[in-house]
Amino acid sequence: MSASNGSGSKGGRRQATAAARAEKTPKEKTLTFNGVRFKLPPTLPDTILFDMVEVEAQGASPLPMFRMLRSILGQEQFGTLREAVETEAIPAEELDRFIEGVFAKYGVTPGERSASRTS
Repeated sequence: MSASNGSGSKGGRRQATAAARAEKTPKEKTLTFNGVRFKLPPTLPDTILFDMVEVEAQGASPLPMFRMLRSILGQEQFGTLREAVETEAIPAEELDRFIEGVFAKYGVTPGERSASRTS
């Protein structure tokens, strides 16, 4: 009888642990920019630090920033972004604001990228 109480107790703990994990699991983020909706991962990818180092090292070159953006958005949504720029749903001049919006969802500022381009 005590064995069944013990397993019941373990089952209850497992449920409580699973519920706590689910509560701690970050939810997917979304960003709607100029009417185009993007789904963002709950957290920044672990590789983002490497992308940030590359952005810093390359200075004003936009290539590393786009690589970092593709790391966050994923290949499919990066294609959606490209299409939105192509159709002018998101004008190329507003990409800096889009990037800032993406990072703002994570409480991060992308840095002085805009300032460095004009310096």
